[in-house]
Amino acid sequence: MPSPFPGMDPYLENRPWWRGIHNSLITELLGSLNRQMPPQFFASMEERVFLSLEDGVYPDVALVQRIHTSTKPKPSQAGTLVADEPLSVSYMDEEVYEPYLEIRTTDTEQKLVAVIEVLSPKNKSRESNGRDVYRKKQDTVLKSATHLIEIDLLREGAHTIAAPYEPVAGRLGTSWHYAICLHRAGNGKKFDVWPVSIRERLPKISVPLTEGFPDLVVDMQAIVTEVYDRGVFDRRIDYRIAPVPSLPPGDNDWADALLRSEGLR
Repeated sequence: MPSPFPGMDPYLENRPWWRGIHNSLITELLGSLNRQMPPQFFASMEERVFLSLEDGVYPDVALVQRIHTSTKPKPSQAGTLVADEPLSVSYMDEEVYEPYLEIRTTDTEQKLVAVIEVLSPKNKSRESNGRDVYRKKQDTVLKSATHLIEIDLLREGAHTIAAPYEPVAGRLGTSWHYAICLHRAGNGKKFDVWPVSIRERLPKISVPLTEGFPDLVVDMQAIVTEVYDRGVFDRRIDYRIAPVPSLPPGDNDWADALLRSEGLR
């Protein structure tokens, strides 16, 4: 059974599932690109590795007792200062692997033509080392002779695509939930952006190659539908409960009516 939503299914944003969904999106994009790629090009999956702390932080010694300044020191401690009991934490570095796609030429030079990124929660979290690593990579590609395509299918987190928030909001005049951003190499501060609401079908996007070759076209709705079907999410998602993260009130009412009309609530 297909997803009841016309575009991105917000239930797919659930964090425990996202790593698998992220990998599936990359795999489906890889297949879609290579099936239509001219013989002068190929797409391949690459991997970015960084250390992350936030999932590994945990309390080691809990706060047991605070020593108040009004408490009289013990005789043996008279005249000395006593430190308040600290909260002690320890952590383990976690190696995080994030896949992305590259398009290269098939000649001996294998020139890098385009980088395609599917954003992760760590890329969009201001407190994550993953965001710092991603933004450095983003800046490097923007300054290079390589196209950059960023696919953001997550509502939660900071605005991360290269196109600044204000110009997109100013042109669109309304809010959006998801966005795909294309920066063509050499275009300076000009971006192509596909902002989309949860109520809309995901767009067909352009993927540029080198001069003299037409853009490829990738149907993002077909990609997400394939990920949903292969992951049998119709069996796994309980549409009777609210998605995580939750929807804004207006969109929540719309989703509730949609799911009730499909007999899922």
